[in-house]
Amino acid sequence: MAARDLKRLLDKVAQAKSRLGLCKTTPAVSCDGAGREGFWLHRFVQAQGLTNHGADSSSIAVQRRQRRAKSDGWDVRKLVRMLMRFPPGERQVWRVVHVPSVEAEDQRHLHRRPENTIQRNTSILPDHS
Repeated sequence: MAARDLKRLLDKVAQAKSRLGLCKTTPAVSCDGAGREGFWLHRFVQAQGLTNHGADSSSIAVQRRQRRAKSDGWDVRKLVRMLMRFPPGERQVWRVVHVPSVEAEDQRHLHRRPENTIQRNTSILPDHS
């Protein structure tokens, strides 16, 4: 699925419910690894009536001895296994991230805006006048 293809995401949820013989109003639960891209996906999923758990990616255990490359497919399988354990009460599988308000998140990202980065980077350059 292409990144940010939200219509296809919702279609896949509907197809999964149909394949499992569930009615359209059956609650669906999802999870994602909270990252630098912010919480827009979490907010979208919840606005569609789904429950979403944002997992702190640093709390997801990885096998350090295995030398295989980490892939999206591996991440998905790991998250699905953890998600199946979380709702029944196994709360130690990951740390749930507190989702900030949109305003608070915007404030945290102010330093990443291009105009602030350019100003910050040029202010440390020596003056050659």
